[in-house]
Amino acid sequence: MIQFDRRRLFVWTVNAGFICIATFVVSAVLLASARWSGRFMLQIDIELPPDVERESLVYMECWDEQIADWLCTPDNQVKEGFEPPSQRTTNRDIVVVSTGGRSSALRIFDTYHQPEALVLQYDRVATLGQRETLRTLVPIPKGRGDRSVSIDLKQEAK
Repeated sequence: MIQFDRRRLFVWTVNAGFICIATFVVSAVLLASARWSGRFMLQIDIELPPDVERESLVYMECWDEQIADWLCTPDNQVKEGFEPPSQRTTNRDIVVVSTGGRSSALRIFDTYHQPEALVLQYDRVATLGQRETLRTLVPIPKGRGDRSVSIDLKQEAK
């Protein structure tokens, strides 16, 4: 009778060990994830008034729209982080926007992150020849792949 209980205990112990190992392997496969980063091209079609200098347009990507709103306040003195576009034509800028995310092994729990907005900084020449630095918020369209957006600074000047 004692030997029978030892065999039963041995069988249950081996079964419990296999269940633990199987659970670990299955959860490792299901919960494994990889972080990735990438970028896409945002094409910005711009209508400029004659008093805005084309070469003064610089951009900063903002992952949070509250930060973008804060950067657009008139008293904000932040200068670092603004960069010119990667390509520029007479009425179009192309800005490289970073993205990121996490992919799981079975692609069940995938995530995708992108900045909420760009802040556009530009110089406007006042009537006496003085320069005024202005900023405006450019929302980034949701989606994957390259995108485009239009901005009319002539309307904002009014």
